[in-house]
Amino acid sequence: AGSAVVFAGLTVIIALSGLAIVGFRFLTLMGLGAALAAAFAVFVALTLMPALLGMFGRALFKPKIPGVAKHDPEDDRYVTNGQRFAQLIARIPAVTLAVGVIALAALAIPAAGINLGLPGEESLSEEQSARKAYDIRTEGFGEGSNGILQIAVDLTDVPEDRRGPALDDLREVLVSQDEMDYVAGPIRSDDGAGAMFQGVPLSGPNNQDTKDLMQDVRDAEAGLTSEYGMEYGVTGTTAIFADIDNKLLDAIVPYMAIVAGAAFILLILVFRSILIPFAAAAGYVLSVAATFGAVVLIFQEGTFGFIDDPRPVVSFLPIMMIGLIFGLAMDYTLFTVTRMREEYIHGQPPLQAMINGYHHGARVVVAAAIIMISVFGAFIMETDPTSKQMGF
Repeated sequence: AGSAVVFAGLTVIIALSGLAIVGFRFLTLMGLGAALAAAFAVFVALTLMPALLGMFGRALFKPKIPGVAKHDPEDDRYVTNGQRFAQLIARIPAVTLAVGVIALAALAIPAAGINLGLPGEESLSEEQSARKAYDIRTEGFGEGSNGILQIAVDLTDVPEDRRGPALDDLREVLVSQDEMDYVAGPIRSDDGAGAMFQGVPLSGPNNQDTKDLMQDVRDAEAGLTSEYGMEYGVTGTTAIFADIDNKLLDAIVPYMAIVAGAAFILLILVFRSILIPFAAAAGYVLSVAATFGAVVLIFQEGTFGFIDDPRPVVSFLPIMMIGLIFGLAMDYTLFTVTRMREEYIHGQPPLQAMINGYHHGARVVVAAAIIMISVFGAFIMETDPTSKQMGF
């Protein structure tokens, strides 16, 4: 069990420390802080717990609580639910595998339509004054009035006699965009070397159409730069949030590759096997995909009416979910398979070693999972939609 705890702790530390590659300071600090906490937890489990067991011995397990652990799972004279489940798997392994993979893959399908967004005023409770102001502004001036794009123009390299035509052409480009409601400006700087437009989109700040509009406006810069020598940038809260969303989305695949690759190497060292790490990595990927799909289905699409106001998935949630699920998936694999391997090393044939490992280890994994579900499930009770998503 000691080696299982060490390697389980290492997988969690790798997953959390890996958040540093995303490039956001707050995620890096959260990851490193949580990784340090995991390291302390491993240290306590390997030092304090054995010391207490050695000091107090049998007194730690008295008095016995009626009805709890009536049959010790270490006692092979009794058949546990874990053992029954393992025997069922042993009878129909191909069916069990197929059902598990198909169920997770089907649940993962909605993940293809994931739309990320940072929580803004539209994410607040309808009772809060900021949300009421957002709704009033939407009703009076359209949803896009909450997601104004600021277009800052640099005319330094444009001859003075061409600055007016350059701004006129830029305004024409902005107005011609299908998703643009209207354009205000330009507002010229005192020295004439700068200007600013305000573009009001038809859709809200977290809508994908608004993000596409922002990108289309940016893509049009090259043509105007070659013709006039002008440069401009799209900024403002809406643009900043969209850029953060894109950066986090682009980081998902490299992050998954790093943590899964590191875990693969660790599991090879633990089990001296290629197939077990491959199966664990495949199960992890399926778990992540199914989780993404479920979150999109419930919170973005509003399926089953779990929430009244569907909204994009919080942009930093996928990265954090990848780390959390990675740690849990690898740990549960380690705890279960370590016990199976122990049975095998002690002389049991592979199939019986799997059944015995389930018999002895399933209760630990189920108890650990119930603890984690209880912790995360408490956040679903919060009124804040971001907390609900995180908890779910």
